[in-house]
Order: sequence, then structure tokens, then C-alpha cells
Amino acid sequence: MVGAAVVAEVTPGGPAGKSAIRPGDVIQAVDGQKIGGAPDVVDYVSSRDIGTTVMLHYARDGKPGQTQVVLGELPNEDVKQPEQQGRIGMALQTLTPDVADQLGIERGTKGAVITDVVAGSPAERAGLKPGDVIVEVDRAPVASSEQAVEALRASRGNGGHLLRVRGAGGTRFVTVK
Repeated sequence: MVGAAVVAEVTPGGPAGKSAIRPGDVIQAVDGQKIGGAPDVVDYVSSRDIGTTVMLHYARDGKPGQTQVVLGELPNEDVKQPEQQGRIGMALQTLTPDVADQLGIERGTKGAVITDVVAGSPAERAGLKPGDVIVEVDRAPVASSEQAVEALRASRGNGGHLLRVRGAGGTRFVTVK
């Protein structure tokens, strides 16, 4: 599988908001350089000066596209962490058939795709990565990001959750505490 970063949110008026990028797009390369995941996109654009134009290569509805983005600075009030990150340290998006295709996962798969993992978080320590898809939380299937978040917020006696995750390496179980 080629690495990719799923766009979870686009800030209106922000750099991506002024381009053709939309939530659900799958970024595959920046300036022709393949990426491994969302952190690669952040690292690349962070290393460039404000005002620099970069070319994003993405897929939408299974079709390739590209758009130029002029890098800018977001006002602090517009910068927000996805609500789902919470104490576990990851952002989620409901898996769509098109995103499943881009991630090399069977189209009928239901679940929540991880769009971001916070450095040093329980999610990172458990080995979760952007592009992984959570299909079960505590042995109960989840069909959306909302179901996954609700299940992860539920208290467990041992304080951890058992996740069944599909990713580049196949299906695995991961414990997040």
C-alpha cells in the first residue's frame, strides 16, 4: 500500500480551504514526493515558508487529482483539535467506500479510519497509525467514527480498550490504555 493521508477537515478561508481539497480526499503526494501518512504532510509543509506554493496529489471518489496550495498561517482561533482525539490521542473519520479503495481495504468494510495520531499519546504507544481502520472496540463492531468514539469513551474496569484494526499489515488486535 502506498501511504496516504485522509483529509478530515478543511478550514474555510485557510490554505486548503482556498484550494480544491475537500474532506474525505486522500493525499498521496506533495510536490511529487510520496507520503507515508498525515505526519509526512505536516512535516513537509511545515518545512516550507509561508507563501510557498505546493502541489498536492490526491484521490477523490477513486479518481486522481492535483491542486496547488499556497501555504499560509491559520489564525489561532481557527486551529482546533478534532473532538475525537480526547485522552487516547487520535482523530477518526467514518470509513467510506472510496477511502477504503484508497487504503486497499475491501469496499464493504465498516469502521472508523484513523486520520491523525498525537505524538506520545496512548494511540501512538499502541502502534496505531493514520490509515489504520478500527472495525471493533472491545469486541463490538463499529460502523462509524461516532460509534468508535462512543465505545472508546465508555469506561472499562482495566482502563484499556481492545481494538480490532485493519491496516497495511493486515488485521490485528491492539490494546489502548
